[in-house]
Amino acid sequence: MTLIVSCSQYNIEEKEAEVLGNSDNNINLREGTLNIDKYVENQLIISEGIINLLENENDIDIDYILNMPSNLTYNELKSSFDDANIIQSSALADLLKLLQNNSLTFANKNQNLKDLTLTEIELIISQEIENQLGSLNYNRAGPCEDAFHTGHSRCARNFAISAGAVAISAFFTFGIGTFIGGSSAMAIYLACQNDVDQDYYNCID
Repeated sequence: MTLIVSCSQYNIEEKEAEVLGNSDNNINLREGTLNIDKYVENQLIISEGIINLLENENDIDIDYILNMPSNLTYNELKSSFDDANIIQSSALADLLKLLQNNSLTFANKNQNLKDLTLTEIELIISQEIENQLGSLNYNRAGPCEDAFHTGHSRCARNFAISAGAVAISAFFTFGIGTFIGGSSAMAIYLACQNDVDQDYYNCID
């Protein structure tokens, strides 16, 4: 169940035209200014695509993903996803590339971000997500179900925040060319999701 954004469909072709680099993995940073509201809108839509894909995978080796290096190239990332039993490894790598390029474009067009700490960048993204999506709290179905929905929404939002903030921070340290933080944020999301599921099962027992 995807709870990160209200829309049920994302237009991957449109987002590719906006922020995705070319086929040899060079980054094509778009001219103009990418404001925080548009950046976060892109971030949420792409994150939803990643989460939808992960929900259709049944045998992901989370421990393997958690122990992957944080600075992989595109081909290394795809190969690692294959090793982690992810069937749609190419699609997932493409979406993570899209997610990272969105953050790199935003960082490149907002150079003042280099003076901020990772925590400060996370706060900026978090506040804008709150502005766009509103409160996480659910009070609709009962204590177990509400905690389940709230927990999964929190996991998804934290993924979007963490993946974006780490990529932005890394842009000013490492430049472009490797995937910084996206796979780690994804592994933490999967672990978070599993914890929420276990808490739900314990609640209804």
